[in-house]
Amino acid sequence: MTGILMALLFALLFAAAAIYFFARRGNPAPPVVYQKLLRKSLGDRAQVERLIEAECRRHPEASREKLMRHALERWDRHLR
Repeated sequence: MTGILMALLFALLFAAAAIYFFARRGNPAPPVVYQKLLRKSLGDRAQVERLIEAECRRHPEASREKLMRHALERWDRHLR
């Protein structure tokens, strides 16, 4: 009986560790472009998301990374 409980405990710990590591892999650190947008907006994450959403309306087929690059370029062009 003890062997079955140990095997079950091991299986649960293994499953929990796998879930933890796979969940972290799905949420990588924010890209450098996001960090630049965040710096320009003085840490206002809501503003960064609005900029990305605005670019999404202009470029609906683009990836999130590409949308962030568009937003950064538009910001820089606007300041010239």
